[in-house]
Amino acid sequence: MFRRNLLILIISLSPFFLLSGQTIVDAQQGPAVLNDVFLKVENFNPETLPRSIDYTFTPYHGETINTGDGKGRKMFTFAAQFSLKSPVESDGLSLMLGPIDYPYIVYLNGNDIFRNGTYAEGNYNSHAYASFNILLPSHMILPKGQTNTIMIQAYPLFESAAMSPFTITSFREGSRLAFNRNLAGIYLIQGASFLAVFLFFFFILYGVLGGLRDMNYIYFALMCLSFTLSYFEITLSHDSAPEVVLKMFSKTGFTWLALLSMYFVTEYTGILKENRIRKFLPLIIGTGLTVIFMTRGSKEAIDIVYSPVMQLVFLPAILFNVTILVISIFFRKNKNAIPLLLAFMAVIGASGHDILYILQSRLPYAYLTAYGFLSLVGFIFFTLAIRQTRESLAAKKTAMELDKKNSQQQELINRIREVSRTLVKSSRQIEEKVSSTSEKIEESADQNEQISAEVFNRVSELKQVIVEMEERAKTSAEKIPASINNQSEAVKKVSSTINSLNDHLTEILQFAEDTKQSADALSEMAGSSTRIIKESNKSIVEVSEYSTFISDVLTAIEDITEKTSLLSINAAIEAARAGTAGAGFSVVAGEIRTLSSASKERLDSSFQKIEDMKDSIGNSRELSEKVSGSLTNIIENTKVSTEKIKSMTDRLNKQKKESAAISQSVQGLLNDTRIIQHLSEESRKADIAVAGTMEDIRSLFLNITEILSGQKDQSTELYRFMAHIQEVVEENLRNVDILNSSIEELN
Repeated sequence: MFRRNLLILIISLSPFFLLSGQTIVDAQQGPAVLNDVFLKVENFNPETLPRSIDYTFTPYHGETINTGDGKGRKMFTFAAQFSLKSPVESDGLSLMLGPIDYPYIVYLNGNDIFRNGTYAEGNYNSHAYASFNILLPSHMILPKGQTNTIMIQAYPLFESAAMSPFTITSFREGSRLAFNRNLAGIYLIQGASFLAVFLFFFFILYGVLGGLRDMNYIYFALMCLSFTLSYFEITLSHDSAPEVVLKMFSKTGFTWLALLSMYFVTEYTGILKENRIRKFLPLIIGTGLTVIFMTRGSKEAIDIVYSPVMQLVFLPAILFNVTILVISIFFRKNKNAIPLLLAFMAVIGASGHDILYILQSRLPYAYLTAYGFLSLVGFIFFTLAIRQTRESLAAKKTAMELDKKNSQQQELINRIREVSRTLVKSSRQIEEKVSSTSEKIEESADQNEQISAEVFNRVSELKQVIVEMEERAKTSAEKIPASINNQSEAVKKVSSTINSLNDHLTEILQFAEDTKQSADALSEMAGSSTRIIKESNKSIVEVSEYSTFISDVLTAIEDITEKTSLLSINAAIEAARAGTAGAGFSVVAGEIRTLSSASKERLDSSFQKIEDMKDSIGNSRELSEKVSGSLTNIIENTKVSTEKIKSMTDRLNKQKKESAAISQSVQGLLNDTRIIQHLSEESRKADIAVAGTMEDIRSLFLNITEILSGQKDQSTELYRFMAHIQEVVEENLRNVDILNSSIEELN
């Protein structure tokens, strides 16, 4: 029984023993952390401070607080005690507190010495990111050896983060500690945010003025703006700031910062640059989350949405960027992407650090995610700056080249000016030539029209001539062959007659030879008897008969000669009609006529001699009949007769030769007649060909007429073309004036 009562007593008195711990503070030894902290949880009744640390307090060891028991809003009082080991120095003591995620009031020995944030539900502001060095008023601090109590009364709505450690130190040291922590948690982020704003305006203008050719500058500018928005709740936080609004902008900016980094990385590496999903999916997600964040009405509601965003958007976006950069570096050998990969790795490390603290509901010394993204912005800035430097160097080089080209351009402008002057001069000359050509075209058109009319008239005349030629050719084709056939028949008859005459001449020559022999015999037998004289008489009678026959033959030859002369005359007439084609035939006809005349003269001589021979034969007959002449006279007469017969024989031989020549000439005439016939046929064909040629010439003239008519149309078209050229020249002159004006403006 005693043991049970003792146990109950110990349990009931244990809180007093536990709560009686305190920390001895010696400011000269440096900061002192109050480890014995106690916590009292009670219903929300602000600024109602417990009188002391009693049994209602429980030891607190830095764990999270529980605000969600469903029994209404709670109020949390944290208490700790300390005593001084030495007197307070002149700079005084201070309480250094890190960031606390909810509004609170600090009490020293029951006195209100510091407030952070506002706790009213209609005007709630935690001002959770700042560290404070709270001066402990020296007159409120109990002297050495006495216990001082510090209480911090917190008023969270839903926050469950742990309370910051209580650190007692000198005011100077506390200021340094608070500044260092604020520097890391607020000041640097504020500076980075203002720098990001500057970079936003700089690169957005740079990209827009660059004609949006390189979207990396636009994406980076938007990332800078998103970075600035992401930390509004830190950089613009103060007791009267609209915390919910700042948190809306922060979470929205943070989301867009992750999504815009995807645009930048794909644009920078060129991987998935043209992918439609990559183009529109981040935009759709960002727009949707922006609407969601902006429609949340409380800090708690925003945090509820933001937790899955971290898991479903932020982390996948970072991993996507890392994957793209790894592909770009190791597979596409893009060394320029290495700094970006390192920056994203830093973002992942910093984010992991902060996530661990968030999962433990603890506030870190400083949130490193901001520095991770700050390093990303810095790396991107320097990457773009290096690219810009390269572009600047290239631009400088280009500028030098442009200066050189400007000099060349100036020289070119001078040349263009000179060319323009020459062009003006040549244009005027062209205009003059065009005018002159137009006049000549008009003259040529008139002349062509006259030529066309003249050719048309000549075509009509040529047509009539062709008709007449065709008629003449037809008539010639009918008459000339008939005449040539008749002439050929006549020549054949003459040739036959001459051949017959030659046969008679042969017989006469043979007879004359026989007569000569007889006369020779008669001369030898002059002294013969009467019988021989009678035989001579008989021979003389026979000679008389033969003389009559020769006379008849010579008469026939004379008739042939006359016909030959007539034939030669006819041949000459036909040769004259034949023109050039009958020139050879005309010569032959002349020769025949000459030969006929000569034959006629010889025939006349022969007739005379035959008549003389008849007379001699008559005398011989009379002498023979009278037988009163002397044998001497008979012998002499016989010798005379023999000589005459010989002479006649010679002449007959000559006549035979002449007849042969006539026969040959007649044969030549026959051949020439055949040639003439052939030539006549050829001439007829030639006349037909000439008629065809004349018809072709007529067709040619008709074509010429058509061509001249077409040339008239072409002349009209050419005239219009020359008018167009004149208009072009005038336009060139105006352009040259504009060019000269432009050159003057450039100068």
